[in-house]
Amino acid sequence: MQAFAPKNIADPSYLLRRDVQTEPPEPSVQLRDLHRFWDEAPRWRTTSGVSIRRWLGDPVATATISVVVVTWQNGPCPRRCLQSLHEASSRVDADVEIIVVANAGDTNPEDYQGLWDRWIGLSANLGPGPARNLGAEIASGEIIAFVDDDGVVDDDYFKNALPYFSDPHIVGIRGRVAPVHHHYFSSLASHYDRGPDPLEDALITEGACFVRQGSFLSVEGFPLGVFGHEGLELTYRLTSLHPQVTTVYCPDVVLHHDYLTGWGEFFRKARRNARNEESLKRLDPGTADYLDQYFRRTFPRRRLPPSQEITRQVLRLLRATLATIGTPR
Repeated sequence: MQAFAPKNIADPSYLLRRDVQTEPPEPSVQLRDLHRFWDEAPRWRTTSGVSIRRWLGDPVATATISVVVVTWQNGPCPRRCLQSLHEASSRVDADVEIIVVANAGDTNPEDYQGLWDRWIGLSANLGPGPARNLGAEIASGEIIAFVDDDGVVDDDYFKNALPYFSDPHIVGIRGRVAPVHHHYFSSLASHYDRGPDPLEDALITEGACFVRQGSFLSVEGFPLGVFGHEGLELTYRLTSLHPQVTTVYCPDVVLHHDYLTGWGEFFRKARRNARNEESLKRLDPGTADYLDQYFRRTFPRRRLPPSQEITRQVLRLLRATLATIGTPR
């Protein structure tokens, strides 16, 4: 495949974009001062009206893994997430840096003291993709882990993930996701569990994935204005620009997360994903081909109890119906 520069499908003021690079950025161009970064990216402030409200903590210079957690409100979910990350970081023989990007909202860093290394508080909600990109830009580690703030990682999350990167051809990995409370609604997420064996797969679990920082920055991170399937588009650009690399599903890298928690979320996510899939296909002809080929692939998946399998089929039918009536033509 030929490398390509993706087209913007959202307001480019959300992120300081650079020309696509064929090699990872040199350490000398990594951002050392966040305020300087903000000053060099005035479009963040003047066009989108976003500013940094808080900047706390210092880089962990020796970090191997930098975890980026995007959050937007206080509550038990971010605390459980950060506690699990803190515990998992103590189980791996490598330094881990935890970066929280607070996407506006009412999240208070003082409520989570001791559970993060760097805290970036924004004045407005940029959305998950741009906020993740910002966290990756300022990260110290050579490997970036993206974790949703309502996910809880296993104690061996980092310990099990790190050895996969000893293979230089692996540019990113995605974990296995296990439901917490809502097993029936989560049965719809067949991509959460691909079974007991590692296999080649896209970074379709955006909130449970790892990627090499240099490669991530070289393709400008997650696409803008997209919330749903953005990991697929990222994988396409990574493997297009760097044809020698691959991304892998790792069953022993486990995060606990409910795909859906109720009917309201089901309807919102079904409509949103249908819109986003159409938006992603308009990015580039190659993107559309990649998505079509990916969704035609047959993956192994965990065998469900009969009642959950019936629920999955009903939810799939309803989702397909919503996509048909809700997708713009």
